[in-house]
Amino acid sequence: MDYVVAATALVLIAVLDAAGSLPVPLLLLIVTAHSLTFPLSNAGMRTLFPVLVPRSLWERANAVDSNGYVVSSILGPAAAGGLVGFLGAGWALVATAVVFAAAAIAATGIYDPSERRGERPLLAEAWAGLVY
Repeated sequence: MDYVVAATALVLIAVLDAAGSLPVPLLLLIVTAHSLTFPLSNAGMRTLFPVLVPRSLWERANAVDSNGYVVSSILGPAAAGGLVGFLGAGWALVATAVVFAAAAIAATGIYDPSERRGERPLLAEAWAGLVY
């Protein structure tokens, strides 16, 4: 759910800014809505590493996860700066939204095989968790 909200928020900001219709209160409302769902993916996806790898590789999976954050914190700002420089700020936001949308599609089929679950889709489960 967070990836869908993030993609939507970035596209909204880019489109409204390009149209000249993005007052500061609306921008604050959009980024606040996104910030409320951010913990879902930040913590939620990390909890799936033990499910995806055998127990003997948990330490390595955690290391890969931690190193992924280090690499993204180094390469991410440089990539964002390059996108802004070549395409402009609005298109850089749209490109980032495309990455979030791709992540949402990729994460849709992920579930914990050890738990009993209903037949509800991932987004319905995420919404139920957020409401809870």
